[in-house]
Amino acid sequence: MKTNHGITWTLALTLVTALSLQAEAGTVTATLDPPQISMGESAQLTVTVSGSQDQPSVPTVDGLEITPVGQSTQIEIINGSMTANASNTYEITPQHDGTFVIPAIRAGNTSSQPITLQVLKGSATANSPAQALPPPATGPVVLPPPSVAPGSDNAVSAPEGGYGSIQITIPKKEFYVGELVPVDIKACIPDDLQANVTDLPQFTSDGFTLNSLSTKPEQNSQVINGRSCTVLTWHSALTGVKTGDYPVSLQMPETVVVAQQMPQLDVNNLFNNFFKNALAPFGVKKDVTLKSDTETLKVLPLPDANRPAGFSGAVGQFDIEASATSTMVNAGDPITLRLKVTGTGNFDRVFSDMLAGDSHWKTYSPTSHFDPADSVGYQGVKTFEQPIIANEPGIPAIPSVSFSYFDPEARQYITRTTAPVAVTVGGSPVSPISAAITAAVPPPQVQPSPALDLCANQVDPGSFVSTLRPIYLNPWFIAGQALPLLALLGGLGIIRRQREASHPQRVRATAVEQAIRQQIKAMDIAMQNHQTDAFFIHARNALQQRLGHQWNLRPETITLADLESRLGDEIKTVRPIFELADQASYSDLQFEDADLRQWRQTIMNELAEKN
Repeated sequence: MKTNHGITWTLALTLVTALSLQAEAGTVTATLDPPQISMGESAQLTVTVSGSQDQPSVPTVDGLEITPVGQSTQIEIINGSMTANASNTYEITPQHDGTFVIPAIRAGNTSSQPITLQVLKGSATANSPAQALPPPATGPVVLPPPSVAPGSDNAVSAPEGGYGSIQITIPKKEFYVGELVPVDIKACIPDDLQANVTDLPQFTSDGFTLNSLSTKPEQNSQVINGRSCTVLTWHSALTGVKTGDYPVSLQMPETVVVAQQMPQLDVNNLFNNFFKNALAPFGVKKDVTLKSDTETLKVLPLPDANRPAGFSGAVGQFDIEASATSTMVNAGDPITLRLKVTGTGNFDRVFSDMLAGDSHWKTYSPTSHFDPADSVGYQGVKTFEQPIIANEPGIPAIPSVSFSYFDPEARQYITRTTAPVAVTVGGSPVSPISAAITAAVPPPQVQPSPALDLCANQVDPGSFVSTLRPIYLNPWFIAGQALPLLALLGGLGIIRRQREASHPQRVRATAVEQAIRQQIKAMDIAMQNHQTDAFFIHARNALQQRLGHQWNLRPETITLADLESRLGDEIKTVRPIFELADQASYSDLQFEDADLRQWRQTIMNELAEKN
């Protein structure tokens, strides 16, 4: 009991002393931590009022967002002298870079000294105000200009702020419409930062499209200006879709854990705040966005002058080679003609009619497949195969095949022509129809010649019967007995077909096929009327019908995002159709008739493959 009285008198004395401090003259101190930050970071303003219970009044400053985040009271006992300090903390988030002066902060009759905050340009921008301190400032880190080739692992800048940086390496500033150019995207995340990348880099531009990015980028560690970083690398490609000048930039969302100041105890609520602050975390999550520098790129139109008639939109540098599966055949025997297109460029626009329209050969629609040599489809081999049949013997060779493309480096159209493929076409083989008729007609029966030394011993042969077979073995009798059985089986078949026709899945499949046929018909009408925009819109609708039936989705809700998440590598052919349909919605598309015919063949192939 004596000890408890002693504690009670001690606490009472402490409270009386604290209350007596209210009458004394107070002081106000304002500090910034840190005094210099980059855009995207926040600074902490701490206003400490000693010897007074007056609340500080923080003035507003243009360009700064000042948000209160906490308050604490601390009692200091030095050499028996007790002082009560009330601290108010604020988070300061800049709206733009520059130098800001926070005026004197008043609390009662006293005020602090003005303080200055320096805000530098940076690469990270806060998405939402944080409720804690930013990490300790390291100052902007600037790399010298890289001396390595673009795309190498070393061609990455150090993080300018405390949260990292992102950049895109583009090898050129001018593109042609349809040109495919490989790019590298690199994100640098400091290892001393607890961070989590929450989404893929997002590309923003009206005149370009970016190939889909992998969810598993290349990852390596680098030490940049003495700071260890994790570098994430994506390899992709840009395609110009509209002429003009367009700004290009990247941004990537990131969640970081920022440090929080050690909690201080509130003497006014000592017991409750002790457990509350003791269990509070010393770091909080903060959402930021890494942004790249903005570059302006130009998209040039393909020239109209000297454009070849067979040009399909291929832009790049290509070479071609033709071969045949057989070189010694008879007229009427099939041959498979192969055309290999190798090089670099937009292989999705590489098409060929091969031998279409040659009177000496019966030709069929060619098929194609692409074998990429890199991860973005910029390099590779596209192979076309076409069945052909010689109409007559004596043809010495398969004619040359031509392919036209636009070379963006030479800035001109180029037409490549293969060498003729030598073949030997012999005489026509036996017609299959004639052979079938010959096999069906039996050879005439040859009657043996009667011997001259024999003669008939009975002139009148009497009456004859056609057969001695019993009646129940006659074909007409068997057929008559089988008729009721056939009628029963036919009725069962009709009932089964009616049930299948009324099945919901079959009904839906029938409706989908009908809708696809309607879209194809509308697409053909648009092609006849030279309506490029309507052609691609109906083509996209047909593909949406097919994919919606497969994925059990409403066709009109299927977007490019659905294609990227579900098709994977198969998106390479379907994606341009959706993009051209989107472009047709807000711009005037004009394609040549030959281009539309090639696109129609591609669309029909895709509909057949995804059936």
